[in-house]
Amino acid sequence: MSRYNPNWGRPNRNTPNDNADEAQPPYRANPIFSPGNSQPDNSSPNLPPTGPSVAPFQPTRQGAPPGSSSNRALPHPGGQFTPRQANTNEKTPQTGGRGGHPPLSHRPRQPQTGHGGRGGRLPGNSKPQGTRNVDIPGKELLANHFAITLGTYQQVFSYELNISRVHPEAQNDQSRTTETENGVPATQKTRKIARQKKRRLVYLLLEQLKLENRLPDPIATDYLKLLITPCQLDEGITKSREFDFYDEYSAGPDPNCDRYRVEFEKPKPISLTDLFAHYGSTQSQAAGAQISTEALTDATTALNIIFSYLPYQRCFSDRHDSTPSMTTVKGQTFYGIAPPPPPRHLGPWMTDTGKVLDGRGGLYSIPGFSRSVRGSFSSSGHVDLNIYIKTGCFWQHGSVQDVIDAFRRQHPSASLYALQEFLRRAPVRLAFQEPGLDRFSGIKGVVGNDGLSTADRCDMRHLKQQHSGGLVRDYFSMKHNWQMDPKVNVVKIGKESQNGHMTVPANLLQILPGRMKPSEIPRFSTRFPDENYNMIVTDGRRTFYSTDLAHGGAAAFRLSIDSRMARVPVTVLARPSLMYKTSENSNQAKYIDGALIHAGQWNIQGAAFVRPASGKKWSCVELTAEGRPLKCPTQGMTHFVDHLTHALWQYGMQRFEWWQFNPSNMGAQQYADTDLFPKQKTVSSFQKQSTAIIKLLKDLKANGVQLVVLLIPVHDLELYGAIKRAGDQKVGIATVCHVLQSGGKALWPKSILRPGDSQGRVNHDFLANLCMKINLKVDEATVNQALHGNPKILTPKTMIIGIDVAHGGGPRKHCPSVAAVVGSVNAEFSQWPASLLANPCSTRDDEEKEANEKILDLDQAVYERLLDYYNRNHDPRPKGSKDSGIPDQIIVYRDGVSESQFAMCKDYEYEKIGAALSKLFQQKGLPVELRPKVTLICAIKRHHTRLFPNPDVSSQDRSLVLNQQQKNGSVNNNPVPGCVVMDRITYGQGNDFFLVGQKAIQGTAIPVHYNVLQNPHNYDIQDIARMTYHLCYLFGRSRTSVGPCTPVYYADLVADRARCFVRQFYNPPRDNDQDQPLRPFDESELGHFKDCLQLHPDIARHMFYI
Repeated sequence: MSRYNPNWGRPNRNTPNDNADEAQPPYRANPIFSPGNSQPDNSSPNLPPTGPSVAPFQPTRQGAPPGSSSNRALPHPGGQFTPRQANTNEKTPQTGGRGGHPPLSHRPRQPQTGHGGRGGRLPGNSKPQGTRNVDIPGKELLANHFAITLGTYQQVFSYELNISRVHPEAQNDQSRTTETENGVPATQKTRKIARQKKRRLVYLLLEQLKLENRLPDPIATDYLKLLITPCQLDEGITKSREFDFYDEYSAGPDPNCDRYRVEFEKPKPISLTDLFAHYGSTQSQAAGAQISTEALTDATTALNIIFSYLPYQRCFSDRHDSTPSMTTVKGQTFYGIAPPPPPRHLGPWMTDTGKVLDGRGGLYSIPGFSRSVRGSFSSSGHVDLNIYIKTGCFWQHGSVQDVIDAFRRQHPSASLYALQEFLRRAPVRLAFQEPGLDRFSGIKGVVGNDGLSTADRCDMRHLKQQHSGGLVRDYFSMKHNWQMDPKVNVVKIGKESQNGHMTVPANLLQILPGRMKPSEIPRFSTRFPDENYNMIVTDGRRTFYSTDLAHGGAAAFRLSIDSRMARVPVTVLARPSLMYKTSENSNQAKYIDGALIHAGQWNIQGAAFVRPASGKKWSCVELTAEGRPLKCPTQGMTHFVDHLTHALWQYGMQRFEWWQFNPSNMGAQQYADTDLFPKQKTVSSFQKQSTAIIKLLKDLKANGVQLVVLLIPVHDLELYGAIKRAGDQKVGIATVCHVLQSGGKALWPKSILRPGDSQGRVNHDFLANLCMKINLKVDEATVNQALHGNPKILTPKTMIIGIDVAHGGGPRKHCPSVAAVVGSVNAEFSQWPASLLANPCSTRDDEEKEANEKILDLDQAVYERLLDYYNRNHDPRPKGSKDSGIPDQIIVYRDGVSESQFAMCKDYEYEKIGAALSKLFQQKGLPVELRPKVTLICAIKRHHTRLFPNPDVSSQDRSLVLNQQQKNGSVNNNPVPGCVVMDRITYGQGNDFFLVGQKAIQGTAIPVHYNVLQNPHNYDIQDIARMTYHLCYLFGRSRTSVGPCTPVYYADLVADRARCFVRQFYNPPRDNDQDQPLRPFDESELGHFKDCLQLHPDIARHMFYI
């Protein structure tokens, strides 16, 4: 389901949430300072308060005074657009606007005088922004980057730790055979040492050095494989040591515990001075020769580790029966651990990183902070610490029974299945010991049928003996002296990868502190910029830096950071003008002047689509089941059909015919089938659900229906996926799903502004958005809106391609990813058909498979898009005004990659795009001089840079922010759309920029970081930024600009839709045997996986995903 569809909520996808990223796998936030150089997965802490204290953000609705610094040009020239170029030095082709090339047959009309062509002032338009619609340079915002200052330690030394397991049979042998990660005796198989175990072993090493009075000062470590010191260590410190392993919750090692050896490798000297000098040069080419890629990576990693060491120390406790104050995600992000909840009258519930935002239902929402060292070329040489705020969702620590009780209090009507899904895979520690039984496990389910079972009614099951006989009560009372409690429930524990389970009373299982629930979105995680700013400059900086040298970390290494965020030069780009048709006359254009577009929003009242669909038959059906208490009444169905019919006509789709599903009774437009809403998620129930939907859609198509609007009662991801699989793949009919809203004792469509009042106001915004979606979905040549005058780079024969990859994200391992490729096919950039590809996992040297971001067969998908463009634009006439059907240039936006993957995109994938072009030219016998050049741009959405207005009253510039008062008293001070940053926090080489494309109505705006990797036309970076911003206004499903530009957005939507197609692989149903382990994806399934990505021929050339 679409990530951006407000009717459907958040998809089950590893995608960023402004303040809730930890619901997803952690993003590699480490810096890359030139395309192709990757950084290791290490983290770095916050900045030390070395300057004046930072005043809290005090929002004001007043503009800056005339003499304030916000009205003066910045001393740094970065805010002014200056001609800068990226990559090669080839000549720029003649581009210009649409008038510079022979028009295509379906090109929009040029501006005309007369009614409807006066700049687009439409009734009800928002007030203009009060400025001329031109680029406004010389502005300033703050970014959450803090400049690092180097101290007396100009060089540090890095020691790599080699951790290996000592085999039991060799522990008394002088040869001490060990098992490492890189090699083992031929008779032994390597077992990978878990990250948590390595972390514990490094902690034991430091504690041992402390006992020996040999612990270096200062020191920093990533608690994984590296130690950082300012001087070389003597042999007494670096000698090999062995440890009996025991976890942090045990008083000491067991007699049969594993034994490990920790060895120091030779030290590697790392120059911090060279790192700062590298970015101090204004000539990036000269600077690149001063320090090697390896040295650059090593110095950045060392700084990351040093800044992370202060909070990392607080992730450990001195005693096994005490709780640490912080927890970490891979040493990159740090969260406070919630103490026992205080009485309600004692005020906020605090952790080391801020107050607990929510503690209901067995989960905690807790803010945390991540760090990343980043550099930028400039005359002063900026090396910054980027501090970012996140919100994590954590299990309530303590007894599992307490978690169950908290969940049931929060959700009193939740089913047993809902509780089981909530608890599944919760990490637990056994409060009892048994020989051969691992103290750490996970919950596989709860025991019970209609209700929860207690120990006196539940048969005992053991991992090694599933039918051991007797009751749970008898087993634990005899073996562990457990006292029966009738209020305690029984849960199943065991590893997901193994058969069987053990039944255990819930109060004998403990969820340990700081354990994250990754699949859950934390509550109260969105905050406006003012609040985030205050939390970053106070709690965030305090998390990573202390001026007390005894605390260790950055200050102990004599590093300091600015007390204020970095000031960044900003240019506000001019808004594009848009074109529609008038609703009264389809031959007359209606223009919306960019000056009248306010905060990226415009009104289309009185306007019709540029090229509407025509001659389609549609129907509307409500999906329900016998016995469901709430249904849509006759008044609601009539209201929806009548007003949607009128809206279709209003926006130009005047030859749409409505087909009544039940011709005899307007109040009976329901398709009732109990199989549509299965009570249990099993293979058979989902097959019945799919069969019921396919039957309905086939009947509709047999009656000539080409579009069906399905009204459904609830948000149901499984039902939505089944509808899309049936419509897009099995039947070949366009489907639009609309979730009804409850009002009174019925369900009502959103065409009614207030549920239950069918005579009340009409929700015109909803109907307009629905019409936009329908117009693009049902025809392959439709156009909603178009640019009135293209930016400099775009020509009518430009082809734009968007690429993204969706990964599994479900519980099943080794599933292929899905690559999505969209390509524009017309001069208005309104139609973007798509191709889907299976992308198998990559296999590393240690045989561990992982999601593959590199698209192995990208040439196939790009060839499909090129061939589609050719077929639609090729003029078959033998001579004369023949159109070759080949674009004059191709611009590719690659989404979904991190900075460490730039080299892969620049080399491997760029070559694959070239191979697709070669195949088309060879197949069609086209002359080589027609071959278009390809510009490659990477769009990064999952980064940690945010922009804030300056809280200093003397320098405020409110023209840069929305400054909108909210009902709760807070102020939305997000940057206005069009804010672009091209200096100070960029790489400083003229190849990248940050762009705010849309109005952020909640949370803190995420500027997209665009990086130009291939630029054969030698375009100026500001022209690329302006083109990208204009593309944000062509998203066909909205009357607002969007954050990521349209090709990136569409590729993301296609990738999300592909998840529906292959959901059976990512989230397979379990039937009734919940103990059956989920086996990893096997290569023999790849053929079936690819088949599940095939589109029906009647849909393939349409924007089925919109």
